[in-house]
Amino acid sequence: MQPPQKTNIPRYLNINGHASLVRDTQSMGVVNTNYGAFKKSQRNHALAMKKLEEQRAKDRELNTLRKDVAELKQLVTQILETKKNADCTDPIN
Repeated sequence: MQPPQKTNIPRYLNINGHASLVRDTQSMGVVNTNYGAFKKSQRNHALAMKKLEEQRAKDRELNTLRKDVAELKQLVTQILETKKNADCTDPIN
């Protein structure tokens, strides 16, 4: 097996019209060389994930409250039914 031949092609080639993008000639991937934009993207992603988790927590709390209200509604209905039945059997009425 022969070793790979060396070529004079540089590892990274500039992409026309995009100052901060280069093409990796080995993987053919596009690489953003703007570190500031990369860090900003990371911060934005972290912020979006935090907001998503906060929204999920609010959704869980709302669902818990909905279940509690449904349970209270059921208890009030049972109390009213019990009272109604007791009033119907009360000989004083």
